[in-house]
Amino acid sequence: AYHRHLGAALDDYAARRVCDQLVPPVPRIATEDILKCAATEGYLSLAEAREVWAGTNIRDPKRGILLE
Repeated sequence: AYHRHLGAALDDYAARRVCDQLVPPVPRIATEDILKCAATEGYLSLAEAREVWAGTNIRDPKRGILLE
């Protein structure tokens, strides 16, 4: 992603830190942000996005799909 000037979709904390420390930083997007975009743009219903999120087994209480 870095050498091609592309963003990275990732959930690993260490990888996020490395992306942020590169010069220039590599843009990144987390799973919940991809699902929020899909729900907002009508590709998934909110219920479908939440179902996919539940299937990731990411249990960090600071993360999730918070659209209403």
